[in-house]
Amino acid sequence: MAVSRGLQAGIASAILVSVLVLVLATSAFTQSPKVPAAVLNSFTSVQQFRLEISWTSNSVYEDKETKAQVNLNATARYVLKQVEATPSGALWSVQKPDSGFVTYTGVLINKETGQRTEWKIAGVPSAAHAEFRVGGRTPGYQLDAAASYPVKVIGKINYDTALELLTSNPETGPQCKGALPAAGNSISGAVEFELPIDPLKDEPDLPYAKVRVEYTLQPVEAHQ
Repeated sequence: MAVSRGLQAGIASAILVSVLVLVLATSAFTQSPKVPAAVLNSFTSVQQFRLEISWTSNSVYEDKETKAQVNLNATARYVLKQVEATPSGALWSVQKPDSGFVTYTGVLINKETGQRTEWKIAGVPSAAHAEFRVGGRTPGYQLDAAASYPVKVIGKINYDTALELLTSNPETGPQCKGALPAAGNSISGAVEFELPIDPLKDEPDLPYAKVRVEYTLQPVEAHQ
């Protein structure tokens, strides 16, 4: 069991980046008639956007045999630079956040044996990424952000793993998306969805953690 989870931790960051690269590679900027040109132009003319994003969760699961809990509070700030622009859409991207903060504890208790396992942050992000796109396949915008943190697991068997913070659900896909505003070029939103976070992750009988993501995107002025 320790070897299997160790291998999972070793490839976690690579999987995280690969998934985001695949999303980027499969997105095409095809003209969408639902986006007025003036609205689209107000975004495509912006060279940089500042993203403020947070993930929070206080998820608890309990049955006759098990009690599991996730406490999470994470924030990050990214400055995304435009990397592609066409008449029908644009893409902004960055590989690491300017700043961030995270507190996270996962607890799993076996009621029958009293065995307790804990998950705790063990360092700074090992991988991070953010992408923001307008137009293209969607008649609005889509935000994809991720951060991977090393985690130490303490229990009957100690091992290393990772906390993966995403803006996508494994089954339903990207969650931070919507219509472009009729005026202005700032966006804010909030969404709640399920995300696999230990211990509400690999246990087959346990649900995923319920996570709330809040985000704002604002243009960065040239003189800033």
